[in-house]
Amino acid sequence: MIKLFTWNLDNSQVPPPELFNDTMFQFNVEMNSAVILQCKCKSIKPASIKWFRQTNDDDDVDEPHSYNEIKYFENFYQPLPQVGLKMLDDNLYLSKLTISNVTEEVSLYVCVCLSYSHSFSFRNFTIRAKKPKSLHDMMLDNDEEETEVELTHDD
Repeated sequence: MIKLFTWNLDNSQVPPPELFNDTMFQFNVEMNSAVILQCKCKSIKPASIKWFRQTNDDDDVDEPHSYNEIKYFENFYQPLPQVGLKMLDDNLYLSKLTISNVTEEVSLYVCVCLSYSHSFSFRNFTIRAKKPKSLHDMMLDNDEEETEVELTHDD
């Protein structure tokens, strides 16, 4: 005799993971510099953190640009290689994404905390990069700061 058991799981009672606001999510850096993004979440169920980079162009394209991009509402996102996940405490997870060479004027990244209860939360990160000042520009800035000029004339 074989007995068959069926379990009906109701995940509606499990809240989605909670993302913490204790880290920066907007960065202003110089071009070609490094940035570390941190995503910390708390989840009652075991969780994982995934990172994505927004890949929208100025084109009005409705299809992904490559086979591994996903579309969420009107935006396209490329999944990034898996980075380490550290369990800080019971139900508290941390993931850090290092961008070693910022090359775009504006870059948008997203961390997604996925719970095994099939719920998720996400946070957007914005990186704005400016070109580093040239030596000439720095010298001009220094000249502008000097407001007193003493002129002498020898006869």
